[in-house]
Amino acid sequence: MPPLMLESLAADPDALSVQPSFSLPGAHSLPALKEQQELRSGIRHLLGLSTFERLTEELSSLADFIVSTLFAAESRKRRNSGARLAVFALGKYGTREITFDADLDLLFVAGAAGNNGPARMERLASGLMGALT
Repeated sequence: MPPLMLESLAADPDALSVQPSFSLPGAHSLPALKEQQELRSGIRHLLGLSTFERLTEELSSLADFIVSTLFAAESRKRRNSGARLAVFALGKYGTREITFDADLDLLFVAGAAGNNGPARMERLASGLMGALT
């Protein structure tokens, strides 16, 4: 949504009823996208356009988008295409019940690799955590 979100919503309140789709157009950053989508989901909930369960699902989907986007970026940055590293969501994130400013509890599991494989996977996981922070 544009920077003047509240003005846009006042002009077209039906825009809130549409399910958000996440993308990262040109100048947007992930923190800006996160803030905009959290605000949008919160307003939808406050206006009674979504249930609490729907709110937590929207926030969980936003977290999925951010984690997967950053994982792909870290993999490209470290030239780890095809990295055998799985990322599991735990806690409220794992049950898709996260709320505003929730922690994302993540578990990393690496597949067997060559001599320097474990160190590469550890650097990838550490890079992802740094990017999320």
